[in-house]
Amino acid sequence: MPGKSFTILADDAQRVSGKDVVTLEAVYVKVGTAGIVYDANGGTLDEETPFDYGSVYNSENQPLPIVNGVSADAEAGTATVTGLTNNQKIRLSRGDGLSQAGFTLAGWSNKAVYDPRDPEAKLFDLNGVYGVDREEPIKLYAVWETTVTWHLNNEDAVWGEGWPEAGYTEAGGSYTKPVYRNNSVAEPSPIPVYNGTEHLLFRYWAVRTGTGTAGDPYQYTEYDFAQPVTGAQDLYAFWEAITVAAHAVDASSEALADKTGTGGWSTQNIRIEVTDTELNAGSHVTAPAGEGYVFAFAAAASDLDSVEENSAVTAIRYDSAKKCVCVKYAGASDFTALESGKEIYFVYYRSKLRTIGYKSMGADGALSDVISTGASATDALLGEYSMGAKLPDPLSFVPESDYAYFAFAVGDVDTHSDPQMNASDLSVITNAAGSGEEAPTLRLRNTWRGFQYTTEVGDDASWVNCGYDPYLYVVYFTQRPTIIIFREETVGNAVARDTEFAYDLLVTQTVSSGTDETTTTVYDSGDSPYMLKAGEQQSAILFYRSEEGGSTTTQTITVTQRENTAFDTTVSFESGTAVQPNSWTYTSGDNGTANQTVTFTNTHKAIDLQIRVALVEPGGFIRRDDLCSTAESDYTL
Repeated sequence: MPGKSFTILADDAQRVSGKDVVTLEAVYVKVGTAGIVYDANGGTLDEETPFDYGSVYNSENQPLPIVNGVSADAEAGTATVTGLTNNQKIRLSRGDGLSQAGFTLAGWSNKAVYDPRDPEAKLFDLNGVYGVDREEPIKLYAVWETTVTWHLNNEDAVWGEGWPEAGYTEAGGSYTKPVYRNNSVAEPSPIPVYNGTEHLLFRYWAVRTGTGTAGDPYQYTEYDFAQPVTGAQDLYAFWEAITVAAHAVDASSEALADKTGTGGWSTQNIRIEVTDTELNAGSHVTAPAGEGYVFAFAAAASDLDSVEENSAVTAIRYDSAKKCVCVKYAGASDFTALESGKEIYFVYYRSKLRTIGYKSMGADGALSDVISTGASATDALLGEYSMGAKLPDPLSFVPESDYAYFAFAVGDVDTHSDPQMNASDLSVITNAAGSGEEAPTLRLRNTWRGFQYTTEVGDDASWVNCGYDPYLYVVYFTQRPTIIIFREETVGNAVARDTEFAYDLLVTQTVSSGTDETTTTVYDSGDSPYMLKAGEQQSAILFYRSEEGGSTTTQTITVTQRENTAFDTTVSFESGTAVQPNSWTYTSGDNGTANQTVTFTNTHKAIDLQIRVALVEPGGFIRRDDLCSTAESDYTL
């Protein structure tokens, strides 16, 4: 060995070329520098039970127990093997003398926490035979394994389809699965099924505390499958019956009324199942019989004020995979989780009779009662009512009169009191028709938010709201009128489109005779402007130029939108004159009796923003615009 002294004898020499020569040959023997430190990794080394250090294999491939170069430290929880050499064949320890309460020794790993998902973590078998591939010591950690047990926790429950998944073992009606310590256990995909009569739903896997007695009932807490398993774990199926409150809503008036629990209304809360429960008329809320109520829709809402048609739902169910109550919104193909705090509101409204009034209109727009001599309709039952279809020839009701034309209108209630009704009391008036001409189109329908009208035909007609108590009118004329419709269109976001714009309406009448001309006011909206927002419209009437006895009578309308500085306004029309950017005027007879439509388009202006810089300092914010990185600090949205 290096540094060792030895004696050379004369007999060891050989005579070479007349000299005595002693030849020394170097002999190399492998020195064992590798080793294994077995770490109990939370377990205990039993001082009374000899630890199994494994075996090494000799040149004849025979295992020889390792007895030299070994040591154990019970306090540190380690057992050490030294003197192993690279490429040496060994048998790893069986783990004799190593234990941990509640766990089974499953093997050895190069990682203190063995996770099969970790590509650097290796698992070595107990008693496994391996070759040493290193020249330095390695620490191997005990891999401890425990079990997680799933319990049905209800005598009327069964495991259902999909059980058991791979790795599960049935034991006494429950399922167990081995889990390495400090690993998380995956939540099983299949869920148990309840077959009893209490309509219970599987909610989640839970841990429970308590003894299940009256004084100490079980308490369940949902198990977090992301947490590491640190010991044997029992998980219990938690069952629960779920109901969602149902509300009865009467939308017959502008203010919605919650009728839940009131006389004549029957309400039953919704019992949630894993199958679809339809939400429709009579499914959970019934309106008083014989009072003309119509079901509109069911809505998912947090309170009465948030009930909207765009939150209408058609079905509800429990989604076991998502562990929540889900609803299907109208028009959707999939179910969506019902937001916390929302319940189901069943909306009903009354079908109402609408009065039909008969009026004549003078040149000044004044409306007077007409006593019809024919069989005229006096009311309309809604649903939907089409004036032209129901009253195709209103002139037949007044055969002995001078009326040559008629139109249909929607307007305010006729109170038969002063002041007399005027054209301004009509929300819309149709084109006029004469004898033998096709009746104009005016349709009125009852919806959950009041009444709507349209002057269009077909399913894609545009409907306009007209309140909760409109009247229908047949209006007669002695001459064909010109119908003026002024419309509001808004370009902008939802907030902008909800902006109301004020419109002033002035109708004057001018009588000319020779060089004399007299102008009087027929109608002036004054301090009561018309209020319109996106998509709404209003109508007015002018009468054709008349020439009698050397004098000429014309009427002129001026529609002016009051300025809103947040919008740019443009006016579009076929005839007439724009007298300023937001005003339009037209005189009867300028284009025969053709009806006129003028559209006021309001486009929301861009918003200028200034970007400022502030620093948070003790006591508040400090303005520091000097820190701007660019001089460009004004932006336009």
